[in-house]
Amino acid sequence: MTTYANVGHILLKRGNTVQSTNYTGALGEITFDTDLNTVRVHNGNVVGGIAILATQSQIDTLTNSIS
Repeated sequence: MTTYANVGHILLKRGNTVQSTNYTGALGEITFDTDLNTVRVHNGNVVGGIAILATQSQIDTLTNSIS
């Protein structure tokens, strides 16, 4: 079952990379990494959440593994 919320605004939590990678957010929570300028989605289980916008480091790693 999908739950919908009718809200007037959304507040994103934010923190630097150290804070972001050590934070386990609630299911469906979104946070902003102020060092990497990326967004993370949380599921209540994964520490650091899942980055949904690639960082330059992630792009470089992928590029180097393809080469």
